[in-house]
Amino acid sequence: MILLLKLIQERFDIMTNIDASVLQPSELKNLMTGKTRLIGLDVGERRVGISVSDTAWSIASPVEVWDMKQQPLQHFKKILDVYNLQWRQPIVGFVVGLPLSLYGEIGPQAEKVQKFCDRVLKPLGYPIAYWDERMSTHGAGRALTEADMSRKQKSEVIDKMAAVFILQGVLDFLKMMSNHE
Repeated sequence: MILLLKLIQERFDIMTNIDASVLQPSELKNLMTGKTRLIGLDVGERRVGISVSDTAWSIASPVEVWDMKQQPLQHFKKILDVYNLQWRQPIVGFVVGLPLSLYGEIGPQAEKVQKFCDRVLKPLGYPIAYWDERMSTHGAGRALTEADMSRKQKSEVIDKMAAVFILQGVLDFLKMMSNHE
């Protein structure tokens, strides 16, 4: 199991640059003080799926889909302020799905996600951790199909469910790490 954790950590080393606001997924555990939450994001061409962790950092839940064509990027800080008030527990960081290539490399789509983070998230001052999201939308779609949802119903929730898959992956990873320390 420890070897598996090391392999996962090495795989995510390519997703972190020298910017202090970008963390390795394993470094998120340092933010876990008191009752705090993480936000998970699935950034697409047009929409951003948003999920949130519980305060125990065990369960990710869907929140909403943010349509970038209808809601300007400048409103994202206002959305976070509403979340902080609504949940009454502070948000301490973001987990953002990074669509790596089949070979685990950063390609054009991943660069777009990183640019989104540079433009929208980094100015907010929260730490960001990238998580390999290659199978998140596929996994979310499969789960929704098994839930017997229509194509229209799936299209309305697929992005936020992909955000749940991304955030839940990190929460499970952190739990697995803490069980082996």
